[in-house]
Amino acid sequence: MHARTNHPARHGKIHRAGYEGVEAVRKIRDVLGPTDPSKAPPGSIRREFGQTIMVNAAHASDSEENAKRELAIIRVGENNFRKSVEEFYGKS
Repeated sequence: MHARTNHPARHGKIHRAGYEGVEAVRKIRDVLGPTDPSKAPPGSIRREFGQTIMVNAAHASDSEENAKRELAIIRVGENNFRKSVEEFYGKS
């Protein structure tokens, strides 16, 4: 059973992705910017789409160890993205 909350992540669609490679944690965190959108550089995902520290548009692991644990939680190997695209645009 899953608990229902009013957590910001419960609002709207959420897409999960796993980014892997050399220095993946550092690279993706550079693209996202700092957790606080007001401190993120222009052009970063959190600056452009984040609202607050808690509603900051994206999550990225802070270490390789946490990335492994978090990838297992979100089951990134499952392909649910197609369903979301078809729901949004309609089946082709």
